[in-house]
Amino acid sequence: MDLPSFQDTDAIDVELDRFPLVVIRMSAAPTDDDFQRYLGRCEALMVGDQLYSIVLVAMAHAPMPQTRHARAQATWMKAHDARIARHIASMAFVLPSPLVRGVLRAVLQMQPLPVEHRVFRGEAEATAWSDERLASVGARLASGSR
Repeated sequence: MDLPSFQDTDAIDVELDRFPLVVIRMSAAPTDDDFQRYLGRCEALMVGDQLYSIVLVAMAHAPMPQTRHARAQATWMKAHDARIARHIASMAFVLPSPLVRGVLRAVLQMQPLPVEHRVFRGEAEATAWSDERLASVGARLASGSR
């Protein structure tokens, strides 16, 4: 699969080097433009028939997500519900902050995910679980993903 190329922002980094495992790191408060580019990246990945899994890592030093971004994420998820279900095998969230976990719960109450998902405290656990999910649906893992 030809993967789209992305220019990362200072706040959000989308790593595709282990595709079909996609790692998204949120390390700072994104601007509104950064957040819209991030949503565009997510949409651009949902092409063809390739299944992939997402590990979303909120870095420990990252600030709380802004309410408008949480709402925008929920709206985007609702608009892309069928595509998410078709292309994403699972989503793992690495959320060290109880407050950020609360924001995730709020987003998922506004718009539930149509795929299997779990919250983890560490990236290694999240990656291992995501690799298992990918293997269970027969997705070929990039070397070095495990």
